[in-house]
Amino acid sequence: MTLRWAARIVLAVSVVVITDLALQPGPDLPGSLLGSDKVEHAVAFLALAVLCRLSWPRLSAWLVAPLLLTYGFGIEVA
Repeated sequence: MTLRWAARIVLAVSVVVITDLALQPGPDLPGSLLGSDKVEHAVAFLALAVLCRLSWPRLSAWLVAPLLLTYGFGIEVA
């Protein structure tokens, strides 16, 4: 298995886990791990950006950024 395919699998699992954690009600979540939910969101989306870059190295950042912004907006709406 190449690095790209491993990164794609980790990316898919990460999207599922991040979506699940983001959509859980506040009281059911454990205490904030990094001190602030804003920091946790930034770390999560940084990880997704890095995984996208590893999965598709030739994909333009101008395409990845709007996709991640749309994903984040969708989570906020949900």
